[in-house]
This record gives sequence, C-alpha cells and structure tokens, in this order.
Amino acid sequence: HPALPADLSPHMLRHTYATRSVAGGMDLARLKALMGHTDIGVTQRYLHPSLDDLNNAVTDIEGM
Repeated sequence: HPALPADLSPHMLRHTYATRSVAGGMDLARLKALMGHTDIGVTQRYLHPSLDDLNNAVTDIEGM
C-alpha cells in the first residue's frame, strides 16, 4: 500500500467527500444533512471543483 500523505487529516477527508459527492450527482441539501451542517453556506465552502469541472461547466453554457 502506498504511504498516506503526512498532511492527511479528517478535515481534508471531509472536503474530498463533499467535492466527490457533488461531482457524483448529490444535491447540496442532502450533502448538508449528511455532513451535519445547519447552514448550506458552510457546506458550499467544502466544495473544490476541479479544472475539468470548470471546463465542463463552460462547455455546457456554450452549448446552450
């Protein structure tokens, strides 16, 4: 097994979980509930779209 990064933390895993969940199609309301947040704004701070996600968003808009 490869070694885990030295800076890996539970908080980093929460960010990864949130970002991948939304990328996989989960809506923010469900993610908010699963993460135990009371404010959806807090949930949104956990999201980190990749460059591919941003490029796909632009392509979707251009195709409209």
